[in-house]
Amino acid sequence: MRFCLSTYTSNKKIKFLTGDSEKLSDVPELQGLAVDMVINVESSHCYGNFKEFVRQVDKILKPGGLFIFTDFRDQKEIEPMEAALKSFSLVI
Repeated sequence: MRFCLSTYTSNKKIKFLTGDSEKLSDVPELQGLAVDMVINVESSHCYGNFKEFVRQVDKILKPGGLFIFTDFRDQKEIEPMEAALKSFSLVI
């Protein structure tokens, strides 16, 4: 987070926030807002409830917003991950 804040501090179009992945809509800075993009890099495999994370992303994204996601999974986890991604209004 420090790197992002120090590197991109001059770009007023970007905000970096911290919060609970399964309660994104409860983050004070996001209350009542819709965001253009959510980027998640190699951390969602640690979340207790991946489907809830995806629901929260779907909830805070603007229509046409982007969810940029990369992570690693065991082969047996791919199908449930894909099912979670398809269970909301996200377009893959």
